[in-house]
Amino acid sequence: MPAARQIMLSHGPTMAQARADRTLLSCLERYASERPDCLFLIGPCNEQATYGGFWAAAGTAATAMLAQGVKAGERVVTICENSIELFVIIVAAWRIGATLVPLNPGLGSDLLGEMIATAEPTLLVVDGGSTKIASAIEIADLLKLDGRPNPPASPPGPGTDALIIFSSGTTGKSKGCVLSHGYLAFFGREFSAMAELDEDDRVFCVTALYHVNAFWAFAGSVVNGTPHAFEKRFSASTFWQRSSEVEATVFDYVGAILAILLRSAGERTSGNRLRACLGGGVRTEDLAQFEKRFHCKVLEGYGLTECCQPIYQTERDRKHGSVGRTSIYFDARVVDEHDRDVSPGTPGQLLLRSRTPHGLFRRYWRDPEQTKAAFKGKWFATRDLVTRDTDGYFYFIERLGHVVRRRGENVSCFQVEGVFASHPMVQLAAAVGVPAALGDEEILLAVELVDGATMTPKELHSWGIEKLPKFMHPRYVRIGTLPRTASQRVERHRVKSIGLTADTYDSGTIG
Repeated sequence: MPAARQIMLSHGPTMAQARADRTLLSCLERYASERPDCLFLIGPCNEQATYGGFWAAAGTAATAMLAQGVKAGERVVTICENSIELFVIIVAAWRIGATLVPLNPGLGSDLLGEMIATAEPTLLVVDGGSTKIASAIEIADLLKLDGRPNPPASPPGPGTDALIIFSSGTTGKSKGCVLSHGYLAFFGREFSAMAELDEDDRVFCVTALYHVNAFWAFAGSVVNGTPHAFEKRFSASTFWQRSSEVEATVFDYVGAILAILLRSAGERTSGNRLRACLGGGVRTEDLAQFEKRFHCKVLEGYGLTECCQPIYQTERDRKHGSVGRTSIYFDARVVDEHDRDVSPGTPGQLLLRSRTPHGLFRRYWRDPEQTKAAFKGKWFATRDLVTRDTDGYFYFIERLGHVVRRRGENVSCFQVEGVFASHPMVQLAAAVGVPAALGDEEILLAVELVDGATMTPKELHSWGIEKLPKFMHPRYVRIGTLPRTASQRVERHRVKSIGLTADTYDSGTIG
């Protein structure tokens, strides 16, 4: 078995400093003192902030929050697009010991209202483009409030709540994952290790600050002590130009971002410095094509909001098709339905246990039953099906439950989706089960085509069934825009709830 991986910070903060900086706040405070004029943030319109200027602005905003009645341990909800001002609000909330709850501005008013009610915030911050909420304060107005940068002298410790991230809800109702300050610093070190960052690197983030990946990338930049560039949102049409302009060397991806870039007309610009991208969920075929076309290494890993990046690859330690090996800070088991360990190569549920105090989420917000159900003793049950080979590399198969029972056969939706997603006109594909007249389920395939592509559901069905065994043939095919989460993952439960529509093609295949 390859030697155990160690986290190495090759420059900037020494290992001793990294251990001493137990929170992102302690990192930022030290940088503001030691190198106040060094570049920290690069925004979507090339606006910039230095460490010193940013830290002072966050202090002033923290004082304004105190004046608004926010106390340590209370919640601050943000419904904002990515901006330097939003980062200021985030750090300001942390400096006074408040817990940040970032929400997606694109959610409907009903869902936003439900999440706000669950969070019970003392302060609700929005920007000019967000849903109008009577009790909210505009981010610009909050930052205009007078006040000396004089937040509490005792910053929150690593065990204090920092963040509540609502899960993307691809399989059902969202849960609020409570993450500590120690967790954020820890997964920043894991990002730095996975990317093997050094003083010449610059991270480019294209995910939104209501998704855990955006905080993962931000934490990596903070721990590494190098500038952090970000966009308001992902755009395939501007990605290569913007990554060149900000001199990025590494970017994080989620969901279908790499597939979208592959299917877009854009090409890597001359002089682009990107050497690697970090994330998870890319199809093996897309990974190979992406590396060949764009000359950028794809470093697949495995992680969830509850446990960010316990398994990952580096440029020097990769195996094709895998998501990598376990970090030295985690133990992993692969078990059967009776919680018995399975042999290498045998599929089973992945269980994880952290060796560090802050490697896992703290709890689900105000949901002790779900929190208890997420663990088997001291092991976090991921509900993901994986295999592990004899060298310790893991291979993701699918989410448990992402299976359709058809005519007595268990059909992997992941495999069906993979076949149809390989069609050059297909951008995204989702397979779900719908009730069958004779019991069990039939397969409904919902597909979103690339921009400008035209194809009928019948044509796509005829193309795909030649590549699948008969029991895996989808009976129904629907083409249109698919509902997605902030991370560009398809919301399968919504595809399933929509069900069969008037424009759904019925192949009549029931054999």
